[in-house]
Amino acid sequence: MSLAVSISLVYARDSRLVTFILRDADANASPSNELIFEGGNLIHENNRINVYRGKVLVRSSPDSPSVDAVCKIAYGRRALEGLDNEARLYLGKLKHLQDVFIPKSYGYFIGDTDEGPTGCLVLEYCGEPVVQMLKFVDPAFRDAVVSAVEAIHDAGVRHRDISEDNILDHNGRPMIINFEAAQDHVCERKKPIVKGAIEPHPHEFNCDELQWVCRSSLFWKTRYIMFDTLYYDVSLASDARKLAEKAPPSWTPERALDEAYRAIVDHVKAWYPERYATWLAETKARKVSLTASNETPLAVSSCDQSEDHP
Repeated sequence: MSLAVSISLVYARDSRLVTFILRDADANASPSNELIFEGGNLIHENNRINVYRGKVLVRSSPDSPSVDAVCKIAYGRRALEGLDNEARLYLGKLKHLQDVFIPKSYGYFIGDTDEGPTGCLVLEYCGEPVVQMLKFVDPAFRDAVVSAVEAIHDAGVRHRDISEDNILDHNGRPMIINFEAAQDHVCERKKPIVKGAIEPHPHEFNCDELQWVCRSSLFWKTRYIMFDTLYYDVSLASDARKLAEKAPPSWTPERALDEAYRAIVDHVKAWYPERYATWLAETKARKVSLTASNETPLAVSSCDQSEDHP
């Protein structure tokens, strides 16, 4: 199979179309079909890799509808190294994730053009990158991002460049893109990913990429509590007196304890909103008791020993 590409090069001095033909990188592909890509808009460029949005159709099937697609074109051997790697993963380890968590691929094509060695990965157009930090997007979308990256790791691939720029919003579903720098990977995470659990320590979880995604997507409860201007382990959220010990030396004991109460209340309100009202009522009652007896530290109701509560 071959690919006929018709685009307007971004560095051309005029608006003329540039056309070239590339062959399928798969030597076993059927030679009878020819894909045609007619590009219009340059939507991304970086280090001799240009991405065009356009339409792709099969010349041997004139009745087939054209498909909204992108051509990711690399010029030169250095740029081709990354695109070769991306195509290898799309058509290999990640093939079963096409149209699930990564865009559908229509093939990878190579050859020579006026720009030298050239490669083109043809993918279904799957929308634009998310424009907000993950923690601000729809919760269902965030959760799906975690599932996507987990599936990619389970397929034996580490992306190495997960960011909002590489997460497309495809009609409410995330699609992960840009695998140029990705590596073959045996994920050695030590714990299952459980929504709403307290974030494990990095050495307990043992996968920094998935840890970043879960943290950025608010998939886990934070394992830190903010007190004054610093962060401390969330275990201190169950004991206001111990948290107060972290106060600046200039604070009086009374101020330190009051600020510790306030920090714990703010933490529960932010991370456990569904339990906040009940918890606050219990806490106020216990604070009165503590003030009277000066014996029992402030604890988080009956959840002190639960893994997914402070």
